[in-house]
Amino acid sequence: MLTQIRENWKAGVTVSLVSVPLSVSLAVAAGATPVMGVITAIWAGLFAGVFGGCAFNIVGPTGALSGILATYVILYGVGVLPVLAVGAGAVIIAFAAFRLGKYILLIPSSVIHGFTLGVALIIGLNQLNFAVGLSGLEPHETFIANVVESLRHLNQANLETVVVFVVSLAFLVAMTTWVRRVPGAIVLATVGIAFGYAASRGWLPLHVDTLSARFADLTPRLYQIPPLTSALLDVKLVSPILSVALIAMIETLISAKIADGATKTRTEPRKELFGLGLANVASGLAGCPPGDGGVGAHRIEHQERRERSGIGDYQRRRGRVDRVRVLVVVSVFAAADCRGDSRVRRRADG
Repeated sequence: MLTQIRENWKAGVTVSLVSVPLSVSLAVAAGATPVMGVITAIWAGLFAGVFGGCAFNIVGPTGALSGILATYVILYGVGVLPVLAVGAGAVIIAFAAFRLGKYILLIPSSVIHGFTLGVALIIGLNQLNFAVGLSGLEPHETFIANVVESLRHLNQANLETVVVFVVSLAFLVAMTTWVRRVPGAIVLATVGIAFGYAASRGWLPLHVDTLSARFADLTPRLYQIPPLTSALLDVKLVSPILSVALIAMIETLISAKIADGATKTRTEPRKELFGLGLANVASGLAGCPPGDGGVGAHRIEHQERRERSGIGDYQRRRGRVDRVRVLVVVSVFAAADCRGDSRVRRRADG
C-alpha cells in the first residue's frame, strides 16, 4: 500500500486539485451549494474508490446529473437532493445484485459519443447566466425554457463578466492545445481565486460575482443536515429517483468503458455499480446530492500515472488507494478555500 502511495501521489494531487473547482461548479449548476459539492466528492469518491470495480473512475458531482437535478431542485427544493441520492443508491445496488449492469455496457459507441456531446451541451448552456452576468431570472422546470429565458435577457449582460468569461475560456483552450501536461483547470482556479480576492478587496476596478457573494454559508464540513419536509416522501419522487439512478449508471459504466480502452484494463461492472450505489447512499446520508463517474475525470489520472511510471506498471496498478488519498487532499484544499472566502466576506461586512 505504501508503495502504491509513493508511486501515485503525483496523480492523486493533480486529480484532487482539479476535483475541487469541478465539484464546486457542478454542484452550483445542479442547484446545490459549493460545500455540498465538495462533501459529495469526498464521501462518494471514498466509497466508490474502496468498493468500486474500475481503477480509474473518479466519482463525484458530474455534468450529466446537474441538468436534471437543477430541475428537481426547482420543483421540490434543495432538500430533495439527499433523498434522490439515497434512493438512487438503493436502486443501483439492486441492479448490481441482479447483475444487470453488464447490459448497459452493450450500448453502441455512437450512443456514447452522442451522450457525451449532449452532456457537454447541457453543461455549457446551463452556465449561460453565469457567463454573461445575468441574475434574478425566473427559473423554469425545463432546460429549454431556461435557455430561452437567458437568451431573452442577453441585452442585460454585464460587460465585465463577459470579458472575464471569454479570457478564461480562451486560456483553457490554449492550455488544452499547447500545454497538455498541466491541467488548465488547476491554473485557472488558482488565478481565479486571486482575481476574485483582489476584486472583493477593491484592488481592481471591476465588480465580479464570487462564491462568497452568492452563498452565505461556506463553512467547511464533512456532512450537513438537509431541510427535509413531508413533500420529499411523496410517491412522485419514484420517477426522479429512477432517472437519476439510470443516468448515474450509464455515465459511470461509459466512463469505465472509455478508461478500459485507454488503459487496456478491465472493469468489473457489477462491482463498479455496487461501489456507485454505496457512494450515493453515503452522499445522501451526508446531506448532499448524488454523483457518478465522470466521463473525463479519469483521463487526467490516466495521463499522470502513465507519465510517472510507464504503461506496463501503470496497467497493473489499481486506483482504490489513490482515490482515497485524492479525496483526503480534496477536503484539505476545500477547507482552506472556504475559510478564505469566509474571511473575505466577514471583512466586507465589517
